[in-house]
Amino acid sequence: FAKTTKYAEEPRPSGGLQVVEAQELILLQCIEKLAGFLDACRKVPVPQQWIGSSVMLAFDSLADLSQEVLSGGDVTRVHIFDWGRSELNTPTKHEMLSEEE
Repeated sequence: FAKTTKYAEEPRPSGGLQVVEAQELILLQCIEKLAGFLDACRKVPVPQQWIGSSVMLAFDSLADLSQEVLSGGDVTRVHIFDWGRSELNTPTKHEMLSEEE
């Protein structure tokens, strides 16, 4: 968010956003995308073991920070990376696990 402070020094176009308003919309987009990811995780039929994975929240700090652009939802990204020691658990594999596992 530090990069968005450069917009505080520039004159605001008519109907433009304050820096804090743009930051709020960016954060809201990240939260909505993260919520979508969590919803998808809840729909997986068997538990998964994700060890060492990371979540990245990013946005294009050079993008036009107008209300129209930020409302489109394309300036933010949420990605999962570095799967580490994670492994995909399938329903068949899950059924073969013992009670202890």
